[in-house]
Amino acid sequence: MYLKPTDDVGKTLTIAVDGQVLHHRSVRCIRLWEQDAQAA
Repeated sequence: MYLKPTDDVGKTLTIAVDGQVLHHRSVRCIRLWEQDAQAA
């Protein structure tokens, strides 16, 4: 969940050690600034 646009790093999570990728996942992303506050 991203609270503001400057927090947004995309829809993937990558964990690497010494340049070798250990995990690479796509994740669901909620951008609060794109949601209707009145509807919430």
